[in-house]
Amino acid sequence: MLTATTLFVVAEWKLSEVLTLLDQIQAVLPNDDNVKYSTMADRLEWDEVKVGQYTPSECKDQWLNITTKVTTRMVVIHIK
Repeated sequence: MLTATTLFVVAEWKLSEVLTLLDQIQAVLPNDDNVKYSTMADRLEWDEVKVGQYTPSECKDQWLNITTKVTTRMVVIHIK
């Protein structure tokens, strides 16, 4: 089962920090966003994403970790 805890506790970030990261990303996404995760990650203005003491680069790395977990788990669930 997919839960916030199993998906998002990555690289020693607290769940609350990950949820803030997701809110920050959503806030800076363009309204017409319909591209792949990787393309979006390359185009996003990471300097506008602020989460506690983490740098924009660390936020991007965390996002890439999350999307890897999400896509892997989603594929496994759909195969079953």
